[in-house]
Amino acid sequence: MSKSSQKLYELIHALDKHEKRYFKIYTSRYQKKNEAKVIQLFDYIAQAKTPNEDLLKQKINDEKLLSQFSYYKNLLYSLVLKMLSDYYYMKTPHFEEMDSRKMALILFSKGLNEHAEKLMIKPRAKALKRETFLDVVEFNRLQVWILKAKTSGEDFIKKRHQLYQETLSCLQKETNYQEIENIASDLYNFHQRYTRHPKKEIKEEMQALLNNPLIKDKDKALSLKARLQVVQAKFAAESVVGESMQTAEEWGEIIEKMRNNMEFSSSRMQAFIGFYLNYITALIYRGKYAKAKKVLQEYKEIPTRYPDFFNDWLIQTHRQKYIVREALLSVESRDFKKFDSMQTDLDEIFSDGLPYDQAYMYYFLIKGTFLQSQYEHCQDWILRFMHDFPGKDFMQSIQGVVKLTHALVHFERGNEKLFRSLLNHFYRYCRERNIYEEIEQFIHSSLIKVVNTRMTNKEKIAHCQATLNKLKPFLSKQSLLIDIYIFWLERRIKVLVSGEK
Repeated sequence: MSKSSQKLYELIHALDKHEKRYFKIYTSRYQKKNEAKVIQLFDYIAQAKTPNEDLLKQKINDEKLLSQFSYYKNLLYSLVLKMLSDYYYMKTPHFEEMDSRKMALILFSKGLNEHAEKLMIKPRAKALKRETFLDVVEFNRLQVWILKAKTSGEDFIKKRHQLYQETLSCLQKETNYQEIENIASDLYNFHQRYTRHPKKEIKEEMQALLNNPLIKDKDKALSLKARLQVVQAKFAAESVVGESMQTAEEWGEIIEKMRNNMEFSSSRMQAFIGFYLNYITALIYRGKYAKAKKVLQEYKEIPTRYPDFFNDWLIQTHRQKYIVREALLSVESRDFKKFDSMQTDLDEIFSDGLPYDQAYMYYFLIKGTFLQSQYEHCQDWILRFMHDFPGKDFMQSIQGVVKLTHALVHFERGNEKLFRSLLNHFYRYCRERNIYEEIEQFIHSSLIKVVNTRMTNKEKIAHCQATLNKLKPFLSKQSLLIDIYIFWLERRIKVLVSGEK
C-alpha cells in the first residue's frame, strides 16, 4: 500500500463519530461537484478493517473514481484536513486567534490599517487572558507594522517601546513557563519512581528541584498557568519529602485566581477541580472543618456554574469525589451521625466508584467504626477491604493503615496472640516496601512496650505520653497512619489513668 493511502486510512480512522458526520455536511457545502465520489471513497475507507488498497479498489464500482483514484484520494485527504480546521475553529481559541492575525495581515497588506487594528483588539485581549503569550507576541509584531505605517516621530517611538516592553514580558513568562514545565515533569517522574522504589537519593533529587527559584518564589513564575504547574508539581513532590501541607495555602489563592481571571479549557477545568479536592483535603487534615465544609459546598456547585465542561459521566464522577470528601470530613470532625446517614451514598461508591475512591471509602469506614469503638463492625469492614483489594501493592499507604488497625482491633477485643501476629505482619509489610520510612519500626516497638504485662500502669502511661510527643511532629508526613495511632494512644492513656484511679 502506498504511503499516501496509508496516511489517508489513518486520518479517517482517527476521526470520531461527530467529526465523520460533520465531514459529510462540510463536503455537501463546499464540494458539490465531487460530493458523491468523495463521500463514497470516504465511506469505503471508514468501513475498511485494514489499510489494503487493492481490496479497496475491488469494492469500488464507479469507473471514473477508479480511473482517477489518486486524484480523489488526495482531494479527500485535503478535504478532511480542511474540515477538521473548520470543525475546531470555534472549539479551539488558539485557531481563532491565528485566523484573526491572518485576516489582519491581509487587511494591512491592502492598506486598511484601521480595519486591521480594530480586528485584532478582541483576539489579542483574549490571548492575554488565556496567557497564550506567543500569540500576543505575534499580535504585537503586526501592531508595530501598523504603527509604522500610520504614525511617526515621538508618538511612534513611544508606542513601539510600550509594545516592545510587553513583548519582552510575554517572552519571559513563556520562557519561565517552559522551564517550569521541565522541572514539573522531572518532579512527576521522580514521584513515580519513588512510589515504586523508595530510595533516599530520589528524595534528595526532588528536594533539590523544590529549591529551584522558579518553584520556590511565587513571583518568578509570572503567569497563572505556570503557577498551576508549580503547585501541582510541588504537591506531588512534597507528598514524598513530607511537607505536603505547605502547598495548601497556595491552593486557596490559585482557586480564587482561576475563578476570577482564567478562561477555562477542558484541561484547566480538570486542574481547577483537582485544586479544589486537594484544598478540601488539606483543610480537613488541618482541623479547619467549618472552612472545609464551605469549600466543599462550592465544589459541589461547580457543574452548575460551568455546565459546558460536564457531560453525564463527569457529573457522576464529580458527585462521587464529593461523597468521598464529605465522608472524610464527617469522620475527621467526628460527626458520626452525619457519617452514618451517608450509607446510600457509600453504597454508590462501592458499586460504581473508581478503585482509588473505593479504597479511601473503606479507610473512612474502618476509621469511623474504630474511633467509635465499634470493633466488631470495624473488623467486618477490614475483612471486606482485604477481600476487595487482595493485591498487596495497591495503595500501599492505605494497606498499611488497615493492617495496623486490624492489629489494634484484636488487641481491644482481647485477642493478644492474634494481635501480636497481625502487628508483626504490619511491620514486615511496611518494612519490605519502605512505605513509612521506618516509622512502622517505631510504632511496632512502641506497641510491644504498651502491651508488656511486666510494666506498671504508670510506666505504660509515661511511655504512651513520650510516644505521643515523638509522633506528633511526623503527623503532616504520614497523617493516615500516625493519626489513627495517636488517637489510639490518647484513648489508651485514658484507659490506663482510669485503671490507676
